[in-house]
This record gives sequence, C-alpha cells and structure tokens, in this order.
Amino acid sequence: MESSSLDQVRQQVIASSAEAVVAASGQRAREVAELGVFLSLADHPEPGEGLLAGVPLAVKDNLDTRDLPTTGGTPALRDSRPGRDHHAVARLRAAGAAVLGKTNLHELAFGITSNNAAFGPVRNPHDPARSAGGSSGGSAVAVATGVVPIALGTNTGGSLRVPAAHCGVVGWRPTTGRWGTGRTVPISRTRDTAGVLATSVTPPCPCPLRHSGTTTRPSSTGVRCRSS
Repeated sequence: MESSSLDQVRQQVIASSAEAVVAASGQRAREVAELGVFLSLADHPEPGEGLLAGVPLAVKDNLDTRDLPTTGGTPALRDSRPGRDHHAVARLRAAGAAVLGKTNLHELAFGITSNNAAFGPVRNPHDPARSAGGSSGGSAVAVATGVVPIALGTNTGGSLRVPAAHCGVVGWRPTTGRWGTGRTVPISRTRDTAGVLATSVTPPCPCPLRHSGTTTRPSSTGVRCRSS
C-alpha cells in the first residue's frame, strides 16, 4: 500500500497520459474492493483539460454528482440521481479532474466509524480488522491506498479529521460555506461543509478550491429531505 501525492500524479500524467493515469486508478480501486472503499464507480471516467487534467478524484457519496448516484450511504436514497454536481466537484471537474467514483461512509454521515449496516463497513487499510474512522471513511481509505491523490468528504463534527487520523492522511475542513452549501445530503444546515482528504498539508487542497468563495449563506431555518 502506497499513497500518491498530487504532484506525483501530475508527473505520471506528463510521463504517460491523463487517460492512462485514470485507467490505472480505476484498476487500483477494484484491487482494494475488499476494504469497502467505493459504493459506485464511473463506467468511463473522463479527464478534462486544465491544471488537474488526468488527476483521479473520489467523492463521498453524500455530495451530489451529475453522473453517479448520491445515496448518502442509506438504502432510502439508493436510486437517487441528482443530475448535478456539488460546487466543489464542479470546480475540480472544470480544472480537468476525473471523478472516479463515490465513496462509502457512515450511513447518512451520522457516525464516526464508517461501519455501514446497509453497504458494509469501510475497513482500515493498515489493519482491515479495525475501523477506518468516519464518517468520510471511504474517501480517507481511497487516498491512503493510492487509488486517488485527493478525495472530497464532508465535515459536520469531525467527519474529515477522524478518518484522516485513523488512516494516516490529511483531512482539512474549510469554513462552512467556503466551498458552497447545499447539493449534499444534509445533517446540519449551519455546520455541514465539504472538505478534502490528501496525503500532504502542502497544500491540503487543490488550487481550484483554494480561493472558492461562499455561494450560499447557511441558514438555520427550514428542514428539507435534500438540500438544493
């Protein structure tokens, strides 16, 4: 098991091609299937053009993606297809990143073990008998096992930092609203935020997200089954 930094993956793209790097990432995802990392994989993940061309990206399955289900790790949303990207996903795609798949999580992101009763547990890559932490466990394991150099997760209480600590990677929680609100399966409209897991703190997030501004002001009023 060996993780890869964003810079290392960029060098691999230069040495081969964006398509080859994304294909190798997909193969690696299948090799670690026993760890319960992904809930869905894209059939044909396509890299775009830009700063992150050819960089494979994993997305926690409570953040919307236009081409894959967003289940929140619960059977009730098994067939949910929002047909839109979360703001952070959209920015990374625009920079050339290829969404490899959606990662497993604690059901509805409401827990810190990623032991998902419906879809199976996420297992720690260093010792599969132990917890990967949660709720963004699948995203943390995707980075720790070298499937992707960066992965998106969410954080309400400690759902990025807990699995990062369990799996030996970096979890970074931006200010609520910094990367947009909505387009996720919500827990708290005033504390939910997307964030990133990576191998290094220099920097912990890719450039297209570093200067993202608030798109929607968080509100404590109104309760909805899905956020817009």
